[in-house]
Amino acid sequence: MKLNCEIIRDLLPSYIDGLTSQESNRLVEEHLESCAECREYLKEMQADLSAEASVEKNKKAIRPFRKLNRRVKQRIAAAAGAAVLVCVVLFGVGTWYYGRTWTADSSDVKMSVEASGSIATLRFTPQEDTVLYVEADENEENTIVITEGYRNPLKKVYQKSAYYGYTFIDKNTVMGLNGKSTKIDEDDVLTIRYEDKTETISMQELAKEALANNPERTFSE
Repeated sequence: MKLNCEIIRDLLPSYIDGLTSQESNRLVEEHLESCAECREYLKEMQADLSAEASVEKNKKAIRPFRKLNRRVKQRIAAAAGAAVLVCVVLFGVGTWYYGRTWTADSSDVKMSVEASGSIATLRFTPQEDTVLYVEADENEENTIVITEGYRNPLKKVYQKSAYYGYTFIDKNTVMGLNGKSTKIDEDDVLTIRYEDKTETISMQELAKEALANNPERTFSE
């Protein structure tokens, strides 16, 4: 069963950056072969990235004005210095404001499970005009923290949702990031932490969703 267009388009930014797994790459490429609309969508994304690179290249080619007298040069230098200072301050404030993240409240997040092949992907969609992220807890296995941040209006955001997935070999076996399989039983759960509460999902239930190719299941609050 192929992934639907919405899921594929959400995966394309990570696919372009080479961050998706081999299994995800295979599913994306199979879908692109049969979907002209998604192929065109991929071309538009690649064109946007190419345009951004051209802008950066052109900026480096700009040269300072020549043949200006000393007084004019001094005035320009003073004005430029002030402008640079203002830009630095604005950039610093903007970077701090749009770069900071915090643990999301569960009421600000809609969680659903998207299944295809043997992959179960948890999708976390923001209910506000923010961008969500998934952070794995390094100290606890199968534990993730949902964080969010403000969307920068000056940057094009291809996806606001966050994703976390597992590839299952069978209902009792999950494939790890290192390619090694791990056995799971009824006691194994995925722990999801929000600001106001913690939720758990049975790993075997996720395996069941993935192996049954159930398109999507939304968890109720």
